[in-house]
Amino acid sequence: MSENTARCALQFEEVYDDTLDMIFIDEEHKDFFLLSLGRMKNVDERHLAFAYCLGISERARERADQIYDFEGDRIRSDSSFVRESTGACGKAIRMAIHLYYDGISEITIEGNPDERKRNDRLCTVAELFCCVYAKFFWEAIKLRYPGFCR
Repeated sequence: MSENTARCALQFEEVYDDTLDMIFIDEEHKDFFLLSLGRMKNVDERHLAFAYCLGISERARERADQIYDFEGDRIRSDSSFVRESTGACGKAIRMAIHLYYDGISEITIEGNPDERKRNDRLCTVAELFCCVYAKFFWEAIKLRYPGFCR
């Protein structure tokens, strides 16, 4: 763990004492999560859930700056990577976006009607949770809605 990751971990643990119970897919996921929190302007429940969920997929971690504007504190709605991602990586990105925007996003309402229908199909609960990341999505949900998941 780098010095910066360790610093972010300590800051996070001071605020959220449940980190010891959190599960991560691997060490890179945990490092990404903690470093992302250090780069984000806000560290509220939606940012926690977004950073955690985005970090589940190695491919999403590698493209994080194409997905999220850390300086502008917003999801990049113009990112073709977000729109074109499929498989488990696409599911992790869509889940992260839905947790960030609480289900409604500019990404899901932009585009032509056929693209919106395709996106709607890809964002159903069954579509998102039917993958190897389901237990990690639950962790992200617990971060987004801590009062309801204790």
